[in-house]
Amino acid sequence: MLSGMNVKPAAVTAADIEAFVEAGHAVTVLKPRKVKRHWLRTKSHRFGGGKSDYAVGGNRKRAIARKCS
Repeated sequence: MLSGMNVKPAAVTAADIEAFVEAGHAVTVLKPRKVKRHWLRTKSHRFGGGKSDYAVGGNRKRAIARKCS
């Protein structure tokens, strides 16, 4: 821990859990949610370069059509 940081008390103590179980309740463990994979590069980098069909639109579409014909 860094200086100036305080330890936060646990929201639920072991005694609270024991009392919950003794009262007839059950503790269930849930599966973790899927987390979206993080990417260091930008979203546009994944979809191709400047001449990719993904990035074509508007006047750019006509310019590329002229170059290709």
